Amino acid sequence: MLLSSRLSLVIAASAIALSMGLINETVNSDIILLAIITCTIAPFLFNRIYPRQHDQVRRGIIIAGQDQLAEYITERIQQGGEPVSIICPDQSRVKPFQNLGAKIISGCEGFEDALTQAGASQARVLLDLTADSAETLQVCQLAREKFDIPLVISRIADVELIPRLQEAGIKVVQPELATAMALEGAIRYPTAFDVLLHQTENIEVTEVKVKNEKLIGARLAEVRLPGDALILSLKRENTVIVPDGETVLQSNDQLGLIGSPSSIPEAISMLKG
Repeated sequence: MLLSSRLSLVIAASAIALSMGLINETVNSDIILLAIITCTIAPFLFNRIYPRQHDQVRRGIIIAGQDQLAEYITERIQQGGEPVSIICPDQSRVKPFQNLGAKIISGCEGFEDALTQAGASQARVLLDLTADSAETLQVCQLAREKFDIPLVISRIADVELIPRLQEAGIKVVQPELATAMALEGAIRYPTAFDVLLHQTENIEVTEVKVKNEKLIGARLAEVRLPGDALILSLKRENTVIVPDGETVLQSNDQLGLIGSPSSIPEAISMLKG
């Protein structure tokens, strides 16, 4: 259909045929009219039959692990309304997560089967809290390579495994380092630390990528987010920027937002377009 839209070529060929006496004026006019109609409707028909493929909206968090940290994180995430699935190989640890209302994945043949049942093909995040290094490597590689989960985070104490995970695009959290950073944050930025640590029903913190073409190229001073939503941070490629009013938005900038639960969804919708 797209290749049929060749207006100038058809008109030129028809003009040559007319000058050579191969066709008359009536046929020449019909050919030109048909070429115009084809150029008009062919792109429209193409779009109807082969619509543009929009980016898949992924949602949901999968947690591989079933210790007390997994319980605590599940409880906090569920407060935000995003669905959580827990991979629990140990049947004796299922009940605490059932009480939290999370989806339980248990009794599977392996991590690939468990991730499939957990909806990994649509999940936004995988959080790996497994204790065994071999299990950690397996579940993280499956999440990235087979299910293409955008954000994979792993708690890992085995320092020898860290380079392999980072090369695969997996974010690594070392317990000792994370604890030290949290303590430093509580000392240096107590108010911000309290907001992040003790999120209440009145405060929501999230991130969103800028997709709205109307906002690309605009200064932040010109962008009016709905309600009390505010921009905390801006990540561009691998660089984190502290934004100000003169910061110019670019496509796929990842903005950190804070605000009330009523304002944040509106701000996300506005920035995504």
